[in-house]
Amino acid sequence: MQEHDAWISALNKETPPWTAYWNVTLNEASAMFGKYLNVANKHVEWMNEAGFVDVNDKTFQVGKHHPPKSCQNTIPTLTYTN
Repeated sequence: MQEHDAWISALNKETPPWTAYWNVTLNEASAMFGKYLNVANKHVEWMNEAGFVDVNDKTFQVGKHHPPKSCQNTIPTLTYTN
């Protein structure tokens, strides 16, 4: 199973105030319609409660940067025209 964390943060510096505000309001908005976005940390507990055994949790940090130029031609792009 794979779950993405919806929070945006910086590893080497403090999260800017506008980004912190985005994180909080995004979480509040998702709670308003009952579909919480930040639940990745609860999956192990939920799977154990459902009867799964030997559940493992592996967390990977993924960078949010542009791919190397050598890979740019292999990545599909979306174009919107009006």
